[in-house]
Amino acid sequence: MSLLDQKVQGEPTPAPVSGTPPETPAGGGVATPATPAPAPQDALAEKQRLEKDINNIKSTFQRREAQLSREAKEREAELLRKLEETKVSGMDEEARKVYESQRASRRVQELETALAEKERQYQEYTTFQNALLQFRSAGVPDTALITDGSLDDLVGSGWGWLTSRVRELESRAAIPPTPPPPALPAAPPVDTGRTTTPGTKPGWDELEKKYGSREKVYELVEAKRLPPDIIP
Repeated sequence: MSLLDQKVQGEPTPAPVSGTPPETPAGGGVATPATPAPAPQDALAEKQRLEKDINNIKSTFQRREAQLSREAKEREAELLRKLEETKVSGMDEEARKVYESQRASRRVQELETALAEKERQYQEYTTFQNALLQFRSAGVPDTALITDGSLDDLVGSGWGWLTSRVRELESRAAIPPTPPPPALPAAPPVDTGRTTTPGTKPGWDELEKKYGSREKVYELVEAKRLPPDIIP
C-alpha cells in the first residue's frame, strides 16, 4: 500500500509550496536560514560601537559609585554630628568640658595616626621609585621587573635578573677562546735559474751541470720550480 493510501480519509491535503523548500538539518528540526557573514568594514564598525557602549556603561557606573560613596560619607558625618549633639545635650557644663577635651584628644590622635600613615606611604613610594631607577640604570629591562606589586616584589625581580646575568657572563668567561689556525709552512724558494749574468740565457751544458740532466730541468719547469723561459 502506498503512502497516499495510508492517509486518513478526510484529512486535507496540504497545499504545495512554491519555490525550493528549505534544507532540513541532518539532526532533524527546523532549518535556520544561514546568516551572511558581515563585511570586514561592518564588523570593525560594530566592534568599535560595542567598545564605545561598554566604556560609556563603565563610566556611568563609576560616576554613580563615586556619587553613592560621597553621599554615604556625608550621611555618616551627619549622623556622627547628631550623635555628638545628643551626647552633649544631656550633660552639665563640667561634664561637657571633660567630654569636649576627650573628643579633642581623640581627634588629635586620629590625625597623628593618619599623618604617620601618609608619611609611611610616601617613604615607601620614594624607596620604590629609587629602587626602580637603580635597577634601570644597572641595565635591568622593565619587562623583567615587577612594578605592579610590593617593594619586595620589585627588589626580588631586579636582583633575580642581575644574578642570572652575572652567572651567564661567568659561564661565558669560563669557555676557553678558540685557538688561531696553525700558520701555513713557508713556500720553498723558486729558483729562477738566473745564476749567470743578467740578460744572458744559460745553455744546456750549464743547466745539466747545475741540475744533473735535461729531464730534471723539464721536471722542475713542470713543477713550476723553474721558469719556462729557462729552457734554451
